[in-house]
Amino acid sequence: MGDVQVVDVPAGPVWSHACRLDDLALPYALPKRATKCLDLGPGWPRTWTVTWKVGKSDVIVPVNDL
Repeated sequence: MGDVQVVDVPAGPVWSHACRLDDLALPYALPKRATKCLDLGPGWPRTWTVTWKVGKSDVIVPVNDL
């Protein structure tokens, strides 16, 4: 696990009316060898999804629809 970076993320809600981009995104870099397993072929934005919560429900949307 020499290439794994551990990031401490505080627990709790992030209120959308008072947040900044830094509150919504946790940027990190993958080791070069890890990106070989990513499927970035044609159509990948329709097969990858993004998930967030609205109330108590999860919303799951293809990246293509963002």
